[in-house]
Amino acid sequence: MNIVCATDDNFVQHCCVMLVSLLINNKGVDIYILTEGLKPTNQTIITEEVERYEGKVKFCQVDSSIIEKFPMPSIGGLSHISRATYYRLLIADLLPESVHKAIYLDCDMIINRSIDELWNTKLDGYAIAA
Repeated sequence: MNIVCATDDNFVQHCCVMLVSLLINNKGVDIYILTEGLKPTNQTIITEEVERYEGKVKFCQVDSSIIEKFPMPSIGGLSHISRATYYRLLIADLLPESVHKAIYLDCDMIINRSIDELWNTKLDGYAIAA
C-alpha cells in the first residue's frame, strides 16, 4: 500500500500523529513524504516514527521554483493554506514510476481503522478518485 502526504517543518508533529495512527491500523505501508526540504531533525523524527511501526518512508523533494509560481491566498479565512498544500498537485511527477497507485492523506487526519477497503477499491478506467 502506497501512502502519500505532504508536510513542511511547521506541520511535522501533525504528520507524525497521522502516520502513527495509519501504521497502528495498517501493515505493509510505503509512505512518500512530499516536501521542499525538512530540517534534518524533523526528517529523523518522521523516519524513526514510521520505522518504529514497521513502515517504510521515502522523502520526495518538491522543486521550490515550481511552487513559487502558485498563488497564495490573501483572504483571512484561508490563512491556513501553505505552500505544502500545493505539493499534492505534483504527485505524478514526484513518485517513482514503479508506483501505479497511491492514496493521498492529509496530515491533519487520524486513521482509526484499516484502509484496506479503500486501497482495494477498483479504479479500472479512472485516472483518479476522490
